[in-house]
Amino acid sequence: MLVIEPTREWKGDVNLMQADADKSGIRFYPIDDFPFVITGFPYRKENRGGYNRVPERLMGSLRESLAWVAPQPSGGTIRFRTDSARLLIDAELMRNETSVRCTQAALSGFDVYLERNGALEFCSNLCAENNPLSFQAEAPNLGGRGMKNVVIYTPLQNPLKSVRIGLEEKATVCGPDPFAVAKPLLFYGSSITCGFCASRPGLTYPARVARELNADFINYGFGGNAKGDPEIARAIASLELSGFIMDYDLNAPCTEHLEQTHQAFFEAIRRQQPELPVIILSAPVYHKDPEYFGRRRQIVKRTYERAAAEGDRNVYFVDGEAFFPGSHWAEFTVDRTHPNDAGFMHMAQTILPVIKQALNM
Repeated sequence: MLVIEPTREWKGDVNLMQADADKSGIRFYPIDDFPFVITGFPYRKENRGGYNRVPERLMGSLRESLAWVAPQPSGGTIRFRTDSARLLIDAELMRNETSVRCTQAALSGFDVYLERNGALEFCSNLCAENNPLSFQAEAPNLGGRGMKNVVIYTPLQNPLKSVRIGLEEKATVCGPDPFAVAKPLLFYGSSITCGFCASRPGLTYPARVARELNADFINYGFGGNAKGDPEIARAIASLELSGFIMDYDLNAPCTEHLEQTHQAFFEAIRRQQPELPVIILSAPVYHKDPEYFGRRRQIVKRTYERAAAEGDRNVYFVDGEAFFPGSHWAEFTVDRTHPNDAGFMHMAQTILPVIKQALNM
């Protein structure tokens, strides 16, 4: 009888393999050092490093579940310019949370984008394959030598412990080109805002919007925990922003909670920043239950209408019903709630004109 021994060799599509890191001729740089620019973590200086999205001084006053998701990176970015023909990422993560609806590439992976012909173009996603908490991998498709802007999106969910960037030893590395928009946009909302279930970090709707505008962004998507907490409102109000996208309808546990918090949350921001453009969104899952989410939409829209009636000219409303077009709206989701990549693309395309209007672009 012929016995065929099992093999561990990869027999599938070679394009799905991730290259092992060849460290020969490579110098590794901690991303905390100049000239790397880290965005998406606005309190790094106050927090004395680390990658918590909120001030450490607030952590003790937050709800336990909110404090658990606050350190999630939610697609922050690492930006720089280099002429290196090779790029490696050496990363340690603090947790290894998984989800049946989210890819490993999104939860624990890094998206590498390069600027080509004036626009950022996806290069590769690097994520843990064997050891989920510590890995080192090389980015393919880097396109040879020549100075180029590099943007690396951090994972959406599993918190960062440390990250190093590997470049050729003799390569030039310097700071990135400035953004076209002077100050960051901040998106506050649910797991949809955070980007679940995009297939990788660069495909969330905040990331897509920011790339289109050549703008910095801060992702305050707190999965299951964007409930209009006053501590979060105060944290947002303390930041210098170009615009604020308020998208927490879906996480309010009931219409009563939404009514009690939505106007108050907006006013907490507006008191501190009376001229800040604010774009208010209703839940993108309207078609799931039009009667129920229609009631919630009216609560959200009233916040906008009251402000506009009082003379606020820097407030805008985007109806979530428009996000997923047509009778096949569910095809833009993975579970009739969380968008897939096509759903996030439609969200970004719907919101972009409003943000451009708000920023006078």
